[in-house]
Amino acid sequence: MIKEEVTFINEHNKEVTLNYNKSFNKGTKKGNSLLLESLRSLGCGKSIVVDKNNTILCGDKVVKALSSLKKNKVRVIETDGEELIIVKRTDLDADTARGMEMSLVDNLIHTKNIDWDTNHIIESSKIRLSFDPRRWDGYECMSKPLDIEDLFKEDIVENRKRKIEKDIVFFEDLCLFE
Repeated sequence: MIKEEVTFINEHNKEVTLNYNKSFNKGTKKGNSLLLESLRSLGCGKSIVVDKNNTILCGDKVVKALSSLKKNKVRVIETDGEELIIVKRTDLDADTARGMEMSLVDNLIHTKNIDWDTNHIIESSKIRLSFDPRRWDGYECMSKPLDIEDLFKEDIVENRKRKIEKDIVFFEDLCLFE
């Protein structure tokens, strides 16, 4: 369900068109404002992730903010996910105020820009993608935790009933052998 696209210029002066996909995180007004200001004053700190078709998987809010700032330079590094891509900022030093500010702001924005689209999570996991988001329940954002278990309470109750029924049958089978 692609809604819109944006075009950047790569290091070879060629156009790179990125497609927006519906995000699991709607973002917040405050978080997007902080992101915009950090990009304006500190520049890019992290990369984004796109699939093989240039559809954005992670980083849609960064792309939108950069687009609104009319910053259109991009460098594409292709990978199969087996290697860590390091963004080395040659203008920053961790022991300076600017380097520390970048580190703080990056972490702060992640906590301020979370507004989970729970309907999209449920729809994608049950209908389109057949994955179980509960696998990732260890992730919790300081400002707004996502309790994935709450999204699937009916499934949990049903699974527990089935497990209890299996345990009863197993126990009854064991009793028959005594």
